[in-house]
Amino acid sequence: MLRRYVDEMISSPEQTLGTEVYMMHVVNVSGLHVKLGCKADRVSLHSNRLLEVVDYKTNSSGKLPTSESLAYDLPTFLYYLLARITYPEFTSIKITFLNVITMAKVEVKYNQPQIAANKKAFISVVQEIATSGFGARPCEACAWCAF
Repeated sequence: MLRRYVDEMISSPEQTLGTEVYMMHVVNVSGLHVKLGCKADRVSLHSNRLLEVVDYKTNSSGKLPTSESLAYDLPTFLYYLLARITYPEFTSIKITFLNVITMAKVEVKYNQPQIAANKKAFISVVQEIATSGFGARPCEACAWCAF
C-alpha cells in the first residue's frame, strides 16, 4: 500500500505545496462570526494553476463517495471554501478524496450553481446552530458512527 502511494506521488506532475495543511478562517454569516477550520492531507498545484486539496481515505473496502454526492456535501464544500480563502491567487480548485489502500480517487470541481447551493446550505446550518436547532445528521462519509 505504501509503495503504491509513494510511486504515484513520485510520478505525479503536480507540485506539493504542503502536507497536513491547516486552514482556518473566521467568516461573517448573517452577522454571526463563524470560525472554520480543516486539515488538508495534501495541497498541490498543477501546471495549469489548478489547486488540488486532497483528503486521504483509508477504508479497506476502497469505497469512496461519488463526485455527484461530493458536489453537495457540506464538509467537502468547506474544504473548497477554506482553500479559496487561504489561496486567493488560485481560482480553479478541486477537492480530491484518495483511498490510499486502493489508490481509488474521486474529485469535485464546483460550478456556480453548486457553489450557490452549498453557500445557501452553509448559511442555513449556521442559522440552525445559532437558534440551537442543530442536531447531528447521518452522511455517507462517516457511516461508521452512530449518526
